[in-house]
Amino acid sequence: MNGQRGQVLGYDTDDSGAVVKIHVRFYDTMAGQPRKSMQNRFGPDAVPISVFKITFDLGTGRRVTRIGFPLVAATAITIHKSQGQTYTKFACDLRGVFAAGQGYVVAGQGPLVRVL
Repeated sequence: MNGQRGQVLGYDTDDSGAVVKIHVRFYDTMAGQPRKSMQNRFGPDAVPISVFKITFDLGTGRRVTRIGFPLVAATAITIHKSQGQTYTKFACDLRGVFAAGQGYVVAGQGPLVRVL
């Protein structure tokens, strides 16, 4: 599932309230296929991502445990903030555009798209 993009649908917690699983719907419907289940409360397209825990030695006799989810948060900005910037990947939600011509892009070279 490396490199996939998607939407977080929800999460599961343990008895103490700690998040132990995040459910994601990936834009590529084949991503995470073996983990999908018809019994998932977030729907059959939701992929459960469990907390990742790894312990390693710092070399100083100390052991460190890193706990987290193997996800990278995406950012969101307005079309006005993005003017003049170049992005290699983006998603654009044009629902709620209040006037014709308010949302537009110009294709750049290769996979790049410039948001005006």
